[in-house]
Formats: sequence, structure tokens, C-alpha cells
Amino acid sequence: MQTCARTNAEALFGTHCPNSLTNSSTWGAFAQDGWPLRCIEWKTGSVMWEKKMKHATLMAADDKLFILETDGTLRIANATASSYEELSSADVLEGANKPRIFASPPVLYRGRVYCRNFAGDLVCIDMRK
Repeated sequence: MQTCARTNAEALFGTHCPNSLTNSSTWGAFAQDGWPLRCIEWKTGSVMWEKKMKHATLMAADDKLFILETDGTLRIANATASSYEELSSADVLEGANKPRIFASPPVLYRGRVYCRNFAGDLVCIDMRK
């Protein structure tokens, strides 16, 4: 259930499931503890940097990472091997009455980011402005 994105020849970006969670059989245990986002050097497999966050899905486009956490936070960061460089973040499905579990990766299409939650609610964020 780990997700990853590759944007260039030097690095691979993705989430990492800690070994302590691999024996758990419930989604709650996975979602609660979170999976760190990592940048791995493509040639050696060495960890370049790690950022703690809730379980996240991601995609890469235009040298950017689009990261959607289980609490509904969409983060946009530069896809660099040197460090985690967040450009912006927002709660994309606001409101206490909305499900807060996101299992689908964000999708970028023609300047719009689409995010869907576990209940099937879909939001579209226009990134062209």
C-alpha cells in the first residue's frame, strides 16, 4: 500500500511503512501512526531525506509532488533530492461532517488537482490561478 513517484533520474519519492506496523491488520493502526514521506537516491537506495506525516498518497508532475494525507490535507512540494521544500498546503475537504479518510492519490489534469475521499466525495482545485 505504499505509494511512490519518480520525477527525475536521481530520486524516488514515496511513503515508507515502518516495520512496527507490518504485523498490524487494521487500517486504524496504519492511519494513526503515519508513514513518513521519503526521498531515496535512485542509484544507491540511500535515504536522502524523510518528512513525518500521516499516511499519504502522492503523484509527481512538473518537478512538484502532490501529496494527499489521510486527514484531507493536500500538500504541494518541490521534488528535490536535497530537502523537503513545501510550497503550500490546504485542507481540501473542509468541515467536520465530511469523511476524513483519503485513500486515492491526487490527480493533476489540465491545471486542476482532483482529490477523492473514502466516501466518494470529489473536490477539484484549479491550480491555474
